Amino acid sequence: MRSLCIIIFLMSLLVLSGQEPLRFYSNGKCGYKTNENKIIVNAIYEAGSEFENGYAIVMSNGKFGFLDKEGKLVISIVYEEAGLFNNGIAKVKINGKYGFIDTTSKAVIEPDYDYAGDLEEDLILVKKAKVGFIDKNGKTIIPLMYDDGNHFSSGLASVKLNGKWGLIDSKGITVIPFIYDMAYFFMNGEVKVVNKDKAIYVNMKNRKTRNAEERVGENEEEEREKRESK
Repeated sequence: MRSLCIIIFLMSLLVLSGQEPLRFYSNGKCGYKTNENKIIVNAIYEAGSEFENGYAIVMSNGKFGFLDKEGKLVISIVYEEAGLFNNGIAKVKINGKYGFIDTTSKAVIEPDYDYAGDLEEDLILVKKAKVGFIDKNGKTIIPLMYDDGNHFSSGLASVKLNGKWGLIDSKGITVIPFIYDMAYFFMNGEVKVVNKDKAIYVNMKNRKTRNAEERVGENEEEEREKRESK
């Protein structure tokens, strides 16, 4: 029985040691504390994220940096934008350009892009005049040749070419032809597409699976806001 209690105690210590700090606010400022309410970072930041993968984003004077779970500022507060670490890299914006850094603040992907999405299904949507996709090392996987695009979802990404939307796979091969006025994210074996303000769902073979719930306008989000305000 005594041995069992010792094992349970040791296991609880391991769980506690692996817990990440909790965010709190005081007088409009953000800080961090342990689960036992011990403050490890005073509330000095304008804003801060929750910890994820061992790091949190903090903001001061409108710029962003990173804390580790001991509360140490390990990446200087110099970025105009910052995203949480994912697979060892984080998206940052500096001097108006997007790139990616590792946990030592070394540039893994140089800040050379007008826009960069998050790492999704091993690919990152980037824009530099045109849209394409790179991997986590910065290697171009799908050339920057599209007018617009969305990140990969369930193996496909919707992209715009010559004014029309279609879907490609992770090798850049066209799966659904570029014939639509808009195309959204591929999920559960289908994607919502729009032609002449009418929305339907099609599968990977570009065959209609069902009607959308409603007709949509040029900007679906604006239409949704109008409906909710009524």
